[in-house]
Amino acid sequence: MTDHDIIHKVQDFFDNPDMRVNSTDLLNGDNVNTAVADRMINAYQRFMSNQTFEKQIEFECSLRNFLLFLKTSVTIKGYNLLTPNRFGLKVNYSNDSIYANFELPNYVNETFVRTTFDNQQVQKVADDTAIKAVNPYIYKLTKQKFRTFKSIEQQLAVMGALRVPAGYTAMVAMSTGGGKSLITQTVSYQYDNSLTIIIVPTISLMLDQQRNASSIIKPDNKEEIMYYHSGCNVDELISALDENLVRMLFISPEALIKNIRIQDSILKANSKGYLKNLVIDEAHIIIEWGASFRVDFQCLDSFKRLLVKDNPSLRTYLLSATFSKKVVDNLKMFYGDDDRWIEIRLDALRKEPRFDIIKCNSYTEKHDRIKELVCKLPRPMIIYVNSPDDAEKVQHELAKVGFDNTRIFTGKTKSIDRERIINEWISDKFDLMIATCAFGVGVDKKDVRTVIHSYIPSSADQYYQECGRGGRDGLPCLSVMLYTDDDIKATMSMTQKVLTVEKLCGRWFSMLNNRKTNIRLDSIVIDTSVKPNYSDTDSFYVDVNNADITWNVYVILLLRRARMIEITDVKYSDDRYIFNIRLIDKRIRFDCEQTIEIFNSIRDDESKSIYMEIKELTSKLRRVGKSCWSSMFNDIYLLTEEYCAGCNNHNDIRSERGNHFPLKKPIFYPVSIPEGKLCDVMTGTKEMLIICEEDSYEIIQNLLIGADIIIIPDESELAFRLLNSKIIKPTQYCMGYSEFFDLSRMNSYYYLSGNIVFYIGDDQELAERVLNISHDKEYNRVYVVNSDFYIAKRNKNISELVNGACKYDYIIKKELI
Repeated sequence: MTDHDIIHKVQDFFDNPDMRVNSTDLLNGDNVNTAVADRMINAYQRFMSNQTFEKQIEFECSLRNFLLFLKTSVTIKGYNLLTPNRFGLKVNYSNDSIYANFELPNYVNETFVRTTFDNQQVQKVADDTAIKAVNPYIYKLTKQKFRTFKSIEQQLAVMGALRVPAGYTAMVAMSTGGGKSLITQTVSYQYDNSLTIIIVPTISLMLDQQRNASSIIKPDNKEEIMYYHSGCNVDELISALDENLVRMLFISPEALIKNIRIQDSILKANSKGYLKNLVIDEAHIIIEWGASFRVDFQCLDSFKRLLVKDNPSLRTYLLSATFSKKVVDNLKMFYGDDDRWIEIRLDALRKEPRFDIIKCNSYTEKHDRIKELVCKLPRPMIIYVNSPDDAEKVQHELAKVGFDNTRIFTGKTKSIDRERIINEWISDKFDLMIATCAFGVGVDKKDVRTVIHSYIPSSADQYYQECGRGGRDGLPCLSVMLYTDDDIKATMSMTQKVLTVEKLCGRWFSMLNNRKTNIRLDSIVIDTSVKPNYSDTDSFYVDVNNADITWNVYVILLLRRARMIEITDVKYSDDRYIFNIRLIDKRIRFDCEQTIEIFNSIRDDESKSIYMEIKELTSKLRRVGKSCWSSMFNDIYLLTEEYCAGCNNHNDIRSERGNHFPLKKPIFYPVSIPEGKLCDVMTGTKEMLIICEEDSYEIIQNLLIGADIIIIPDESELAFRLLNSKIIKPTQYCMGYSEFFDLSRMNSYYYLSGNIVFYIGDDQELAERVLNISHDKEYNRVYVVNSDFYIAKRNKNISELVNGACKYDYIIKKELI
């Protein structure tokens, strides 16, 4: 549906009283502005059914958004605008139509606001010359829905994930909206009779991914693609697992750690080799969400090690859009296993946000401006606050000026309310969310246009992740921060939250020396339900509260991060965690001066880490307008290229030019060993030339039986002709020469190994470039040409330059049968 069609239908709605009764089917289509129009019409209906001041405020705010997004006016007979009007709404008295002016306050960057209302696709790096055809396996798995990858980035991510060998852990960084879900879907069906467990942080993401996978794969049985949360039937899941019916299971970390029946069923599936892959989505939050938030998420590495004991071939995938150095180091420590670690780094900064940082002179000025911006900035909108109390205060202040259709989402929001709020948010029942950092991860609402920070987050990474809730549809969005000098002081004071050495020692040794602790030869079983006691008396279950358990968990996870201990297993029973740990540093077993020195060092390191993360953001605030705001993100996401769509330092796009090949880090190993029938035909050599006297497509199709990679000219349609071929290997990769040369330049043997078929045709210049690449690479080479042509630069025919057999296509056909 075009914008013109939307405008026409909306005007019909206002002109026809009968249509106003039920507008459910008024608009449909995938135009981003249909949602804008739907929100406005629904707000109007709520106002007409209950003509209160608050309902009129909500309607006029939605009307402003509709008129500015669609760049139009509308006539509503008999409607009187509020006066004075806070939304820039005016009446054209020549035809009684209502239009909207921007009327933005002078402290806001008007260019950014206008750009966001324009809804123009953000700048993308073109990769039109790259061959992005999927292979026959993906083509058939997706029921011929996908003929091409969305981008070369998605191609590298998906094909890289499929090539991960048994027993390896792969960390995959891929930008939001880039098609990361195809990784999970393809690896899940790579092997017959296999199970993949996908651990997701939120119920909304779980439901969204399950629906997406089911719509693409269209499984034969509903049990193939399942999800589980506390409201599901556990008996159905366990029955399906026991019968090996499930291929993809979306589940929360809490269900894995706390539900013993599910855990036992998965361990059983694992022991018989049915479990093949463990996928952790949004893996960065394992590290970034603090030492005591979502404890089960942080203990997944111990569960993974438990699985690997019985099933060493299990593959693990850690997925996210970006990984800071701190996150990478910790994930590698927790999930890395010797040298079986792969990083597929396609890190990229978001293209959508325009950053507007606004300094306020006082708390009162800040909150007055928030109320003004709620009226004027595009919706949907998220206002991030520091605490649950702050969320309630902001909601109350907005309600006093008429905005009562808001929701708050914090760490105190109950599970049953969380699901309802997220569903209402996604289905546009409201368009203003007030939230703490507990909201956002995995909530797949693509059209958020404004993210306002009314506080300073504890790190640049947290700030970036929260900004990332906007513009997930690839359209511009606003990221606005309002702060005062007092906000900077409040954020800096967070460095004092690390436990003192006295309390750190007190809690550790209270747990360690408790009568419920089971000290074994090579491990220690610790119950976290212990009241800290600095007089060394037994205090198990003496006035223990949730805060004590939380702080005890914090101590254990802190010592784990400091590499003092290893968590080998974790159980949840009677509302507390029981950890099975192994001491890495035996010195912390004893309460003595040396241990105090160690804990002092740990605390200093933790304080310094928190301080540096906070300073990264606060020091940038003191230089707002003097340097590019986005450059801060390059400092924490080291592999990203510079990109900023606009900030207080510049209105125009600043982008690092140069090689835009998305793989940011070479992957040298592991490599695929050349094997199979094609190796037999090559008779022990690493090179072979095939001269085609007939159709080259036919010989390429024959070579699929042994080829790991097929490389063809970038403009060729050959890759699409191969889609209906028989599936030989899910890992079979068809790429263009531009991609091959980039990967070869990086020495990324991970992608360039096994048996590689080069289709050269009769291109002498291409043959020269390919032959110039060193022959001591990690792969066998098969060159397919149309004739034994002469290469002038070498003064030889191509057959003389190939160090191996030279055969005609009819001979190869016979040998491959």
